[in-house]
Amino acid sequence: MLEQPTISPVIYLLISVISFPSVKVELENFIRNLSTISSELLAPPNCRWCICLKEEIRIGTTDALIIGDIQIDFLPGGALPVPGGDEVIPFLNDYIHLFALAKAKIFATRDWHPPNHVSFKPFGGPWPMHCLQDSEGAKFHPDLKLPKNVIVISKATDPGREAYSSFDGTPLADDLRASGITRVFVGGLATDYCVRWTVLDALSLSFSAVLLSDASRGINVEPDDSEKAV
Repeated sequence: MLEQPTISPVIYLLISVISFPSVKVELENFIRNLSTISSELLAPPNCRWCICLKEEIRIGTTDALIIGDIQIDFLPGGALPVPGGDEVIPFLNDYIHLFALAKAKIFATRDWHPPNHVSFKPFGGPWPMHCLQDSEGAKFHPDLKLPKNVIVISKATDPGREAYSSFDGTPLADDLRASGITRVFVGGLATDYCVRWTVLDALSLSFSAVLLSDASRGINVEPDDSEKAV
């Protein structure tokens, strides 16, 4: 019987985005090698909602990976670029490989806006027009190695309603429950909006949720928005 893939405790922080300046860890290599650090890491005293995992995580068929909005418009050169958004793609590709090995479900969410969406500036919203349905900017970035059996979740399709969470107005919760999923791992763009609300909604819907801090970046309309989000 094959052993379930495991993940080092330093790679995952539950509902947190924090750094440990004194610990130099090549996260990407740790993911690839599935290594484990034996020394215990403690959360800094000013960390909010922060739990550092002290035991390795085993990924199985009751887990799911949710990849948020790795779309051309949210990456450098796009209509609404997240600073450093392209940096998460190699990490997400490693997670995709890991979850595929475990035969765990993989979901990819996308903004799928009609052209008259309420969130757009011409209609009184805060954002430039982005991720229009069937547009080039709404496509997933070609460097993201989504598997053939990925489940795509389209959100914010109602022109009169904003929807940051991957659960808002989508079949995601039903799909997870139908597949027996009890825990979700969430990464992508942007930490302070869609990733944050997806994690919070997952918890409110009684799923366990883990934020992939190395595979998430924030848009940071205000400089510390990503930190406040977690």
